[in-house]
Amino acid sequence: MVFDFDGTLTSKNLVSLFDVIDRAMPEEHMVQLKLMRDKYIKKAHAGLLTKNEESSWFFETVDLYVRAGLSISKIEEVMHLVRLRNGVVECLKWLKCRHIPVAIISYGVAQFIEAALKSNDALHLVSRIYAGKLIIDSIGLVKGLNTEYLVFPSNKGAYSRRFSESFSVSYRRILAVGDSGSDAKLGYLKENRFGITNNEVEAEKLKNCMGGVVITENFEPVSRWLAEKINLE
Repeated sequence: MVFDFDGTLTSKNLVSLFDVIDRAMPEEHMVQLKLMRDKYIKKAHAGLLTKNEESSWFFETVDLYVRAGLSISKIEEVMHLVRLRNGVVECLKWLKCRHIPVAIISYGVAQFIEAALKSNDALHLVSRIYAGKLIIDSIGLVKGLNTEYLVFPSNKGAYSRRFSESFSVSYRRILAVGDSGSDAKLGYLKENRFGITNNEVEAEKLKNCMGGVVITENFEPVSRWLAEKINLE
């Protein structure tokens, strides 16, 4: 079982954990981060970012965090305010009880995701987190990005397969849930990929890459889809 994080386990109104961090930055850096986000975000949601753009966006963002003096303590403080969608924790507990391993595969930052899950008492319900990892120095300051663990929209499928292999699960049995075109390669089979969104326009777009789509703020429809899929196996 693989999930995207931003807009999938959290409300799309939150936008992303990057935005949560950006709003806590000094004003000068906040403006620069917003300009950068505006430059890339529409193409990202449409699944149209080039590989060079995917990489540039990530590295430029982390470079600004370094210059702003972002620390791990600030990350944990800010992420303490993040709430998961209603029903997400219950869904993760249900999967855990059925011994179904769960991975989060995100074009994001592992430390952000870990802190957000921890604040919702859900970190122990996730087997793996595949996302970019910040380099943190001995006093807790962000100093760069570990390039070994970068996840982009274009390699979400590869990370999904890596996760399934680690548990000796067939690719064809991977179930995946995402919220945008950037999740078009999450999981393996289209029929086993489910989309969650908040409007009809986005739902129509997701039908091109998802086996099913739901318009909702609550996670219950996703849980029902998972239950049906798992009970059919």
